[in-house]
Amino acid sequence: MVAPVLNTTTDPIDTEKQPPQSVVEIPSFDPLRAKQKISLTTSKSELIAEFIEQVTAIYNNFSLRINERVWSELLEYDSYCQIDLRLEIQHQLLNFLMTNFRLPHKIWQLFDEHFSWKEQRLSLCKTFPEEFINFVISKIENKSPDFSYDFLNGDYDFDQYLDYREEAFYALRNHDFDLAKHFLDAANQIYTGDPDLKRLLAR
Repeated sequence: MVAPVLNTTTDPIDTEKQPPQSVVEIPSFDPLRAKQKISLTTSKSELIAEFIEQVTAIYNNFSLRINERVWSELLEYDSYCQIDLRLEIQHQLLNFLMTNFRLPHKIWQLFDEHFSWKEQRLSLCKTFPEEFINFVISKIENKSPDFSYDFLNGDYDFDQYLDYREEAFYALRNHDFDLAKHFLDAANQIYTGDPDLKRLLAR
């Protein structure tokens, strides 16, 4: 959170003309501004590189990563919906998700609505490891633990936190309570404001 900037001068202020100031700076991503760099003469390879650059920027900002509207605006941008680009963009996104997969269920569903990955399961298994495609489908169908991302905010290492939280869940499910305690304690040291973690701690 950014601290509010206080006006310490003694000059009179016209309150009728001064807009209210927010004391909190909220991270934002402007897809339109990012897309303005794309010209009509941008090549196919440049468009794909630009798409992945924007995917990376969104993913690396946790507040944007869990924002369905931001992903939707990116995926629906006309230049990325061209038929001759669609397959390559899909493959590049899947390549990205092989190592960057900590996303809420609603974002996985959005990807499937856009690319129809469930319908393409067999063909995708010819290009990607079957284990990975099964993982993607499980995320779309919400077969993995449906933990909320809504209460995760602030400057914390949420990627590490999410790993610990999920490992704790599976340890509890396997009745390995010592291992579960290890991961729960580790997660709790990173972040304490998550109701899902509190429920796991209470088991």
